[in-house]
Amino acid sequence: MLWKSYLASILVAVTFVAGVADRRAAAQAREGKAPTAADRRETAGWERYDDAGTVFRLPPGWKVEPILWQSAAQEAAVEGPDEIGLTLEGEHGGGQPLR
Repeated sequence: MLWKSYLASILVAVTFVAGVADRRAAAQAREGKAPTAADRRETAGWERYDDAGTVFRLPPGWKVEPILWQSAAQEAAVEGPDEIGLTLEGEHGGGQPLR
């Protein structure tokens, strides 16, 4: 059951980061610091990742791979592994866990 608490912690962290980013964008818009046309052009071709409520945008060519974990009990019961996170890998390699 440790994996469930780990997964819950990851979801809480992602939700918190998304909330902070949303509030920051709203504050920037109120202060007249909304994204410029150049900012929008720079990210216009980015791909949208949407899986089970996890939504974000990433540059073309980047890979999103699941981090899988399987307990001994799951293996004995011939159950598949659980997805506990994501790894992002950009053009220059070096997959980084999404925190």
